[in-house]
Amino acid sequence: MWVRKIMLAVAAGLALIPAGTGAAQAAGTPSLTTCTDQLLIMGSSGPCVSSMQESLEALGMDVGADGQYGARTRLAVYYFQVAAGLDADGEAGPITITALDRIANSPAGLTIGLPRMPDGDAEFSPAGNGVLTKGLGGIGTQSYYFSRGASRMLNDALNDPENGAGSAVTEAVACAAITAAWGPAFPLAEAGCTAIGIGTVYNVERAAQDAVDADGCFEIKVRRFSASFSAAEYTHNEGHNCIP
Repeated sequence: MWVRKIMLAVAAGLALIPAGTGAAQAAGTPSLTTCTDQLLIMGSSGPCVSSMQESLEALGMDVGADGQYGARTRLAVYYFQVAAGLDADGEAGPITITALDRIANSPAGLTIGLPRMPDGDAEFSPAGNGVLTKGLGGIGTQSYYFSRGASRMLNDALNDPENGAGSAVTEAVACAAITAAWGPAFPLAEAGCTAIGIGTVYNVERAAQDAVDADGCFEIKVRRFSASFSAAEYTHNEGHNCIP
């Protein structure tokens, strides 16, 4: 299924920013040096997660030190691993933690750039499938950013002649991707799908292809004018909200 493929997609980040220097630990947070025997993954929580987040913050990664290893922290760890030349999977084991502790506390900091994190108000899909949404909660513009990998999968589904993608297929695939990301009960899932129905097949397919050609992310901008009326624009994005 295309949605399953979308949920498995992973790629690379961009929009480099300079790294900071030196990790300052908050009161009550252990030194990351004491956590080098840990394996921290999605769902982990506690003081070692907080210490790791503070070290990532010291390198310029906007993650927030809440002690919860969520999608934002996993993305920051992945970006760090890529920049540091480590195996990149978004999980922080002894090798990653040791490297992060050393680099975050060195006088020079990280000597290469790290990708800029997505905006602080960008929400990660609870399905963990690489869809970011901004502007939720009422009238205005909501943007759905498909990850690079998800954009490639979506483009394959829409533009591969073997799929026979026509109007119904285009709407079904894009709509299913949003519903899979946010769940059928999520209010904007239905609104997003309604907006997709308004748009033309050509614009959806062209935007998906443009995203892949630019190594960027397929983006749907849903403009809600009222509770019952919305419209959509299909485009692509190559900025910091375009994630792996």
